[in-house]
Amino acid sequence: MKMSLSVVMDIINKTKEPLKVMTSDSDRYAKKIADIKKAQSDDSAALHLIDAYRLMSKEADKNTLSLNEATEKLEALQAKEKAAAQAGV
Repeated sequence: MKMSLSVVMDIINKTKEPLKVMTSDSDRYAKKIADIKKAQSDDSAALHLIDAYRLMSKEADKNTLSLNEATEKLEALQAKEKAAAQAGV
């Protein structure tokens, strides 16, 4: 199939503008997708920090309970020691 140069150039001219629009749209969508991915990454990082904070809070609560138990045991032993010292005197 032979085409004259003018027909080929006419086809090129007719398709040039729609292809530019498609490329422009594609670039615009690619930028929006990149922005969305960045926002999701930021959200993911924030959620990770929230989870880490919750875990630290739980561990701090456990440490507080352990400290309270140890303090109670120490006070009980000190009371026993004091009672024993008074009984021995």
